[in-house]
Amino acid sequence: MLTPERFQARLDEAYGAMGGHTDPKGNLIDECHMRWTGVYVILYTGDEPTHLGIFGYSGD
Repeated sequence: MLTPERFQARLDEAYGAMGGHTDPKGNLIDECHMRWTGVYVILYTGDEPTHLGIFGYSGD
């Protein structure tokens, strides 16, 4: 299960990869390619769903 802390770590890794090198396996941000789209994941603390992790692209 994905925790809020692990989600934040994965986002940090993904945004860091955008700054120069990319992981050939892809990263979390690669899950959402088109403008005006977003993705959400349910995050857990213990066995309970407690947060939503949301990421994507605006149309700006």
